[in-house]
Amino acid sequence: VMVISDTITVHLEGLHFEGGDASGLGGGPDARDAGGGLYILTGTVTISNCTTFSNTGSTTGPGYGGGLYARGGSVALRHNEIVSNTAGTNVYGFGGGMYLDRTSAALLYNTILSNTASYWDAGQGGGLYLDGGAPPDLPPSASLLENRIAGNSGSRKSDGQGGGMYANHYNVELLDNLVQYNTGGVGKEGKGGGLYIFFSDALLEDNLVRHNVANRGASTAEQRAEEEDEAPEGISGGVHFCTCGDVKLRNNTIFSNTACIDGHGYGGGLSFCKTEAMLDSNKIISNTATLSTELTVRGWGGGVWTGDRASLSMSNDLIAGNHAKNQGGGLWFGVENEGYNPRGHRLEHVTIADNHGDDYEHGVYVTNTVAFLTNTIIAGHHGFGVYVATDGDATLEATLWYENT
Repeated sequence: VMVISDTITVHLEGLHFEGGDASGLGGGPDARDAGGGLYILTGTVTISNCTTFSNTGSTTGPGYGGGLYARGGSVALRHNEIVSNTAGTNVYGFGGGMYLDRTSAALLYNTILSNTASYWDAGQGGGLYLDGGAPPDLPPSASLLENRIAGNSGSRKSDGQGGGMYANHYNVELLDNLVQYNTGGVGKEGKGGGLYIFFSDALLEDNLVRHNVANRGASTAEQRAEEEDEAPEGISGGVHFCTCGDVKLRNNTIFSNTACIDGHGYGGGLSFCKTEAMLDSNKIISNTATLSTELTVRGWGGGVWTGDRASLSMSNDLIAGNHAKNQGGGLWFGVENEGYNPRGHRLEHVTIADNHGDDYEHGVYVTNTVAFLTNTIIAGHHGFGVYVATDGDATLEATLWYENT
């Protein structure tokens, strides 16, 4: 619909961008189609009180930024509605609502609703995709304040990541946002139903992340047996962090997210892999690793799941009412592919209560790593408050135990 190019300063206000289609126009990464509604190149652009609706990045090949694509420069979006845009309809897509390519960004008070990265193929960043390139380039910065990111999908028919947002090599700050009802994928694999943060430094504070699903992939055990196929897999219904150096979560509520509907699920609320993170005063409540009841399906880490080389420092957090089918209704500390994680996890003044499981109930499950729990409340588990499995170590000091069977 509109192209803004060159190093100019532009302010758009009160406009309606609808029905744009960038198929065949190129302009994106690797000359792929990009920017169905708005295409911005190196400008300084402010967009306020605009609606970007039902635009398409590409119908013929990979698409980038169904609603908006920006490369370089800086963008500020305030009080906009970015609704029902699609990056790629038939082939893979990135950034259904918008794709920011090495662009400094400030997003304030926007609604990013019902966008899709890819309809039929794999997709990343249903609502938005932040691509900061790779080293030695310095990561750009993006700040998101009081946005509503809801009902977006990485993919509606295949594997997907980052239903609400996917961030790669960015310094990203999320303050007081609502992230809800987003879906990573509907296929063999889905990660980060709400948010997927990769290779980035991140601060998350005062956000509400709820009712997101990493993978809705559903197939019966009989169908999988006929195809000699494994069950679908979902990792982190709420937020997934992978290969991040500096992560801080303060005073967030992670509520009622699900890693997988009908397959293996890991980390209903949060998951961390190759990441060091500090958590303070968060509420991680009523999240679910998997809804499947099949005997061969795994459900680990209802509230939190950690993989290889993850290291968490938690203080004053509440982990309550989460569900894991097999291991770690509240917290699952372990490794994914490597033999042992010596970095371990440290919890202080943390409350772990009323977490559930189908096989056994564990408040905390520790395997192939070490956990230190100090001044911790562990209560209401009809099984084990703390379960230390193969090659696991746990050091507990000043623990209050209450009604653990």
